[in-house]
Amino acid sequence: MQSLATNLGWIYLSQGRTDILFRWDVLATTVYAISFAVGLRWSVVGGAVAYTIAGYLLAYPSFAIPFKLIDLKVSHFFAQLRTIILATLILWAIAFSVRVSLEKLGGIPQVFILMIVTVLGLLSYLGLMYMLDRELITGTLKLIGEFGASRGESMEDQA
Repeated sequence: MQSLATNLGWIYLSQGRTDILFRWDVLATTVYAISFAVGLRWSVVGGAVAYTIAGYLLAYPSFAIPFKLIDLKVSHFFAQLRTIILATLILWAIAFSVRVSLEKLGGIPQVFILMIVTVLGLLSYLGLMYMLDRELITGTLKLIGEFGASRGESMEDQA
């Protein structure tokens, strides 16, 4: 959610409504601070859980407020991301299951479990996205190829 919400400030700026952004940020920061204060009573894990809960509670208004400025419905925005969200949820289930299974086997160092889960997660996500939204993956690969080609040309120009 945070990677998506990071760009919401541009909506406030483009609409000349940084006053609303300021008020929202004061409120959100207060909620996060209170969540940490409450959560830390149960150690670092409690703080992380409280932060996560606060993030989910603030998620909808974080999007709804700036989207109202540009007449965009939150449901329409997230509908455009449905395949990415679905692939992410399936990836999480696969990665979690593999991690738990490897830990139950015992004797495998955590660093190897991390490497296995990371590689498997990346491959499963790419495979899922290819199955769910082939156009997005092929378009992304095309952009990466064009970027690499343009970087190669600019390096030749410098030489």
